[in-house]
Amino acid sequence: MTALSQLAMNAIQLAMLAAIICMIPGWLWMKKSNKVLAERNRLAQHRLELMATRYD
Repeated sequence: MTALSQLAMNAIQLAMLAAIICMIPGWLWMKKSNKVLAERNRLAQHRLELMATRYD
């Protein structure tokens, strides 16, 4: 039973490590593309305002 619980703990730790390793490139990409997304959001907001004024 103790060997099984040790195996389970190792599996959990491996899964957490794998999740962290998978998250790092995505986090770096998010930091890089944040400016692009901000610009896109600004354009979308502008488009929404144009649409709102068009239907007033």
